[in-house]
Amino acid sequence: MARYALIDGYLDTMRNEIRWRRDLDDVVCEMEDHLYSTVEHLLATGLEPSAAQQATLDRFGEPEVLAAVYASTNSGGM
Repeated sequence: MARYALIDGYLDTMRNEIRWRRDLDDVVCEMEDHLYSTVEHLLATGLEPSAAQQATLDRFGEPEVLAAVYASTNSGGM
């Protein structure tokens, strides 16, 4: 799978925001899979890599907000 700077930066931020989770690696790996799959799909529709990454991140949401959701639920997720 190709590497994308915006996605990788997002994942780094997310990893830092939820570093307290025991299943951190599993959660970040799942996010990575979803984010990369979405970017690849958008690229296949003709978007440029930077636009595909930004559209993907816009859909996924800010890492700080997502981390707050993980922290505010009993199950630690959505």
